[in-house]
Amino acid sequence: MHNMSDDELLLRASKVAGIEQDIPGKQQKVAFMFLTSGPLPLSPFWDRFFKGHEGMYSVYVHSHPSYNDSVPPVSAFYGRRIPSQPVYWGTMSMIDAERRLLGNALLDPSNQRFVLLSDSCIPLFNFTTVYDYHMGSNHSFLGSFDDPIKRAAAGITAKCGPPSPSSSGGKAPSGSNSTAIWP
Repeated sequence: MHNMSDDELLLRASKVAGIEQDIPGKQQKVAFMFLTSGPLPLSPFWDRFFKGHEGMYSVYVHSHPSYNDSVPPVSAFYGRRIPSQPVYWGTMSMIDAERRLLGNALLDPSNQRFVLLSDSCIPLFNFTTVYDYHMGSNHSFLGSFDDPIKRAAAGITAKCGPPSPSSSGGKAPSGSNSTAIWP
């Protein structure tokens, strides 16, 4: 894709992001940004989801730099890996990876909505529904769910855990996963 440093990437992306976006006849796209450590085991679901909607989406994949993938040329993920660095859960390296994904997506001025996904996410609705929903909204979303397995592994019980999102002002509890969607 490119060989820019993170600083160069974000500088270039900030300049592209300021360009007028409403170009007549130009298809607006949703950028699907995947943060993974290796393979995307659910890629067949995503390939089926994307099929027939080429030009309405962009795909970006941030995986571990040492991961050698073998994605078939017909896949939506073919050639979509961005330059990456190792990522360690719960550290600043995750934020850096998310910024890298967003920076790469911002280089394409057709991308108008940005969806951050993990390798365990699957589409629950068809592409048209998801596209129309995101393109028709001017809001940002943060989806979060409580993962009891992570809580159990950390020794957190319901009694000693943090308050629920509704009682904590919408903050996600420890042991939860989140997906951010930016307009």
